[in-house]
Amino acid sequence: MIRKLVPILLLIFSNVFASQAMLNDDSWKEVKNKNGVVIYSQKSKLSKALAFKAVGDLEAPIEQILELLRRVDLATSWMPRLASKKVITSISDFEAITYSVNDLPWPFTDRDMILSNSLIIDRESKKLVVEIKSVKDKNYPIVAKNVRSIVHLGQTWMEPLGERRTRVTVIVLIDPMGHIPMWLVNLLQKNLPYNLLKNLEREAARSDFPLRPSFKKVLKELYNRN
Repeated sequence: MIRKLVPILLLIFSNVFASQAMLNDDSWKEVKNKNGVVIYSQKSKLSKALAFKAVGDLEAPIEQILELLRRVDLATSWMPRLASKKVITSISDFEAITYSVNDLPWPFTDRDMILSNSLIIDRESKKLVVEIKSVKDKNYPIVAKNVRSIVHLGQTWMEPLGERRTRVTVIVLIDPMGHIPMWLVNLLQKNLPYNLLKNLEREAARSDFPLRPSFKKVLKELYNRN
């Protein structure tokens, strides 16, 4: 199964590098350092919204982090401001299309997103990355009660540091669209990757989901984990 996926994953991974080209590795500026999580930001040519990066060594096993990221039905229990999320199309354990709605405080309108979600294997660096990006779906047109946000770049990089510790790096560039002042967008989004990492750590540290066979094969190949 893994061998069959290699050409597809290599193609997708080339898109990861293309996405990262939107940003400059030397332009990140530290904006927050709290509880072992460091937050950085930088400007992008794609949007007036800032891009953010969060890096943290989480006290949680990579197996449970992978399962939580893939179990879309549990996303509202740990993803910040997420009102609902569901799978539109499940392509494989490694790829799915989802529809989600984020609850924004009054007086702002809720935001919705249609996202392509892909788990990608970087065999050279021995890291796993979940990449998300906005896509269109004719069965989910824009509705009056929501504003359709655009995810220009969303990545969650993972590498195990031990049996129950995982280094996770989250990179996001999200334009909420609509009429929210950009200074407020950037202020609110600065806390998004921090809250996401700490919530993920909390849930993954206490969960005990059986790991799906396809994930077991990948982890055994990269890290010799049973």
